[in-house]
Amino acid sequence: MFARLRSRYPQLHLILVPRHPDRFAEVAGLVERSGLGFVRRSQIAEPAVELPAVVLLDTVGELGAAWGLADLGFTGGSLDGKRGGQSMIEPAGYGVPVAFGPHVWNFRDAARRLVETGGAVMVYDEAELERELAALVENADRRRRMGGAARALVREQQGATERTLDVIDRVLPAALS
Repeated sequence: MFARLRSRYPQLHLILVPRHPDRFAEVAGLVERSGLGFVRRSQIAEPAVELPAVVLLDTVGELGAAWGLADLGFTGGSLDGKRGGQSMIEPAGYGVPVAFGPHVWNFRDAARRLVETGGAVMVYDEAELERELAALVENADRRRRMGGAARALVREQQGATERTLDVIDRVLPAALS
């Protein structure tokens, strides 16, 4: 799918992040066989003047920062019904409009709220994902609106721990008397 999108939009780049480190080599092989130019993040020693089509993030602990480079995103593990999806809160916090599949039981409430507020779109198969990503590539205003809605939702949630502790402080003394 990415190869088709890249043929239509040559400026498109993919940061591909396998969920588990033990898949780094396997995914590198898949990308290599695709014929797309790629580089492993672990092999980038200096700032690159130009990146190939795909950057394989084969390091641990950098995904959060990588979302800051994105104009749009897809959180994996959500189309096949086996894994329950990946967090869409990280890209949302960066203001990245995000797409994900229907299998998001690990993040059900976040997914629902992001879709309701217009910060994300749920797709049901690869064909719909490709159409949605193409539409987002073509429409910068829509990307900005979705990204703004996503970031606003995340910001609304910030401070929840402090608010919860305030409620406990108010309720606990009454319960002890």
